[in-house]
Amino acid sequence: LGVRRMSNLGFVILHFKTADDTRACVESIRQHVPGAHVVVVDNGSGNGSGKLLASEYKADEDVRVILEERNLGFARGNNVGIKVARSIPGVRFVVVLNNDTKLLQDDFEKLVNDEYAQSQFAVLGPQIETRDGKVDSSPAPGLIASRQQALKLIYKRMIKYALCLAHLEGLVKEAGTGKMVDVSYDYNCRYEDVKLHGACLIFSDKYFERYEGFCDKTFLYFEEDILYWRAKQTGLKMVYNPNLRIWHAEDSSTNSTVKNKREKNLFVFKNEIKSLRVLKDILNDTSME
Repeated sequence: LGVRRMSNLGFVILHFKTADDTRACVESIRQHVPGAHVVVVDNGSGNGSGKLLASEYKADEDVRVILEERNLGFARGNNVGIKVARSIPGVRFVVVLNNDTKLLQDDFEKLVNDEYAQSQFAVLGPQIETRDGKVDSSPAPGLIASRQQALKLIYKRMIKYALCLAHLEGLVKEAGTGKMVDVSYDYNCRYEDVKLHGACLIFSDKYFERYEGFCDKTFLYFEEDILYWRAKQTGLKMVYNPNLRIWHAEDSSTNSTVKNKREKNLFVFKNEIKSLRVLKDILNDTSME
């Protein structure tokens, strides 16, 4: 009998309600990274999908499903999976994936290891393709660059939230969004020191020497900005490598969270305000004027 191959990648998938997406994500990992360990965190789905997945993968030694009773949000939910993945013998890199993503390459693991040998990255991001075949915004072009800018965005979100509460959704667009620092990228080029897309983030031990996971003070939104500034302020290297590619359906879990446009707006603005306040505290007035 041959020795079973083990991958040095541990995958974390944050599951919320959409079992078909999560199942397809797991299967893409199995197809392209044989021997990888997968940790699925059911983030308080409440529709039985987490228990269904736990039952389906019960006999699979490479897939572990963790059932959380309530929705912990993006950062805290992923941190549960990161802690488990890091405890698995042989795992050197933790790959955090949205459940509505799929791997596309058989050499995914080799490319991760090759990039680490070259750059000693703390966080690595791939090129992200969407349903229409286009490249999603990775590296992400918009960046909140100062505490003052974060404050302006908070005020604008508060106005929008108040308008929605007052059933004045028609005025939300006129309230404005606030300008971020926008940078144009050639998505076919490799970059360092850039904000990465949260749909797929690959963490090395360099990151975990400084942090245990994501900043756990947010529920959803602006995690990429927070991650960028935490890394920048502590000298951790973030790398975008277009040779790595994944597919992303976009907003599948978010859309399953809310029932209508008004409810979605309230959900978004409320949690954006919370995250922006956390980001404001991380930034200082001279971050990037």
